[in-house]
Amino acid sequence: IAKLLATKPLRAELSTRPGPGGKKLTYLSGDSVTRTLNDIFGFDGWCLEVKETRKECCERDDKKRYCVSYTALVRVTHRASGAFKEDCGSGDSTDRSLATAVNHALKASVTDAMKRAARHFGDKLGNSLYESSFSIKKAPVDLKNALTMHDIERAKSKFGFEKDRKKPVNTSNTSSTSNLGPSSKNVNANASVNSYANVN
Repeated sequence: IAKLLATKPLRAELSTRPGPGGKKLTYLSGDSVTRTLNDIFGFDGWCLEVKETRKECCERDDKKRYCVSYTALVRVTHRASGAFKEDCGSGDSTDRSLATAVNHALKASVTDAMKRAARHFGDKLGNSLYESSFSIKKAPVDLKNALTMHDIERAKSKFGFEKDRKKPVNTSNTSSTSNLGPSSKNVNANASVNSYANVN
């Protein structure tokens, strides 16, 4: 499970939307996160608990539409280990119907909070989306590719094998220096003794 959570999300699991400056933002949808949690933990291996919801705003605009926003705090728990992650999210909606606006905003806030909480379990659930170097074009196409990419990245990281290898210490220069040290001291000592003898 730990290794699967450490892999990058597959290209088919990702979506894009327009972002600021004409850029495309990569994200995981709520149903994609739920599907991944079911795949890795099992359909009965995890649970979502809504700890708190709060209505932040409810106004009517000049077109007499209701503008509603909510925040939510949720907990995602892995049943087998008892490990859980918590985070908050927000959601907003605008509609002529107050009930519809509230329903959509509340649901969006819980979904956003769930995605934020789930990503603390690992890269597979969205943590990799916070890496500036990661994009949908660099996402693995299948699980085999994802596991291979994980092994390569781990080998290059500070926790992997390359950084753990210690370079052999070159003792040749050290030996030369250490051999010269005592000789130099002896020469200086003899010179001092001879000078003292000549003076006397």
